[in-house]
Amino acid sequence: MRTPNPYNYNLPVAPKMFFGRQGDVKTFTHHLTATQGDSFALIGGRRMGKTSLLESLLRVLEPMVEEPARGLLPLPIFQDLTGEGVDSVITFFRIIGEEAHYKLADLLALPSGVPFTLGYEQPPAPTFRRVLEKWGRTAMEKRGCRLRLILLLDECEQIVEQSWTSELYGALRYLLVRQSTRSLLKVVMTGSHRFLSQVRQRGSPLRNVLKYHRLRVLDEKATRDLISQPTGDVLPEEVVEAIIEQSGGHTFLTQYLMHHLWERGLEKATPETVRMITVEFPHERNDFQDWLNGLGNVGSEVYAVLNQARKPLGEHQIRAAMGAASPGILQALDALCYHGLITQEAGGGPIELRVGCSRRGLSQT
Repeated sequence: MRTPNPYNYNLPVAPKMFFGRQGDVKTFTHHLTATQGDSFALIGGRRMGKTSLLESLLRVLEPMVEEPARGLLPLPIFQDLTGEGVDSVITFFRIIGEEAHYKLADLLALPSGVPFTLGYEQPPAPTFRRVLEKWGRTAMEKRGCRLRLILLLDECEQIVEQSWTSELYGALRYLLVRQSTRSLLKVVMTGSHRFLSQVRQRGSPLRNVLKYHRLRVLDEKATRDLISQPTGDVLPEEVVEAIIEQSGGHTFLTQYLMHHLWERGLEKATPETVRMITVEFPHERNDFQDWLNGLGNVGSEVYAVLNQARKPLGEHQIRAAMGAASPGILQALDALCYHGLITQEAGGGPIELRVGCSRRGLSQT
């Protein structure tokens, strides 16, 4: 019986397929459960593994609910803002409140029934604040622990144009900075270019409230682990090197290449097979166009300069090629990095193309 293909590039990865992001999970866990604690904006392009990271973080935090450590009872709630029927600030807090109440019911012997009712005549944040404060007092009385509700909010990119988004950001700020609730609530919000631009612009309620954590491509060791461990290390070194070159450490592209190599038969894999799958990629999927849309005009121009050069360039060389007065280059480089298309050494070193597949894909769009 043939072993099922472990590489599914369309879904968040299973625990055994989660490679190279353990350090990110450790960082989030530490800061979310610290005495004061921090809230985060997790920034990454589409298909960079944001959902997989949130799910891994959820798996780490959930056992702490049953066995609180250091006097803290963390209560993680995962919410996909595109798939949970959230259409207003009121429904957001209703869904969060009902899920939290369900999880706390047995732990704190809470009364059954709906935790609270939100009417349109009531501001939702103060109403939720009172419930959260009550849960916090109950946790201390019955478990001797400080409660911390941790909201893992996925796909925030999808709500940036909603009429109620600014109200939601304001409500979250109200709870995250208020003295009585700042230790009771932390959030991790995932998004890409539009979300990042929105929350850090002057006047945004969440400006200076969230710490920014940007995803990057996997390093070579993690990419090799993703290629070799699920396959029993059967691929020849020249094939592994070809996959690394074409994927550039991008988790989605590595999974895509490995999925198709598995389907064609790993024993038949050659560097030429990898090249053929690479050539087919932009004809089979529109991910590169989606990335281009996320990068904007300046990001696309910067990538074109790097693509034509086919070698690492310094920031001053990119500026010279585009025109020294071109605005937004730094933001474009930042976006290219968290889309997994380029890397830059710490301290502003040479900027290098990472994704071999994208040289063909982006040039055709």
